[in-house]
Amino acid sequence: MEGESKWKEIDRLNEAFETALARDGFHGEETQIIHRILVGLDQVRRLKGGIRSVIYKSLAERTKYPKLYGGLYWDISHLIEESDLEIIKNRNRFALMASGLKRWKPTITIQKQMDELERRLGSVIDHQEFYQMSTTRMIVISPYKGHIDDTMEKILASHGFEKIDPLYSSSCHTFCRYIKR
Repeated sequence: MEGESKWKEIDRLNEAFETALARDGFHGEETQIIHRILVGLDQVRRLKGGIRSVIYKSLAERTKYPKLYGGLYWDISHLIEESDLEIIKNRNRFALMASGLKRWKPTITIQKQMDELERRLGSVIDHQEFYQMSTTRMIVISPYKGHIDDTMEKILASHGFEKIDPLYSSSCHTFCRYIKR
């Protein structure tokens, strides 16, 4: 329960941060750049003995597959915390399990299916990621735990999604749908 309230507080602060930036005319990629600068400054502040040298690594750069995961929302939207280490391990296992894994851009048909599924669930399907191997494509979604109940899990299962180890955050469920090519 304590961990859940911590994530709610982080979500609240992130939302307030993005609202304040939007009010000042910053949007999208600009807010992500500002966030990354603030993370770097916080890391400098935490160094004991003053500023020596700080090498900022994104979350993707901390995995064994930075090209695969670089530029995803996951890569640039989090402060680096202890819980991220488990997610990094999960992402390394996910990429290792699916040899030759690459990202792909969803077709209009797939995007329409995802929009329809979102309407059926009555909830946002957060953090969509699309991957492919030689014979299979994968759709990965990681909605926040508070947004998914048993009924929603059954709806996701009826659309071919199965629960896998978390790939976005410890406060999210992660589901994967495998599509034969």
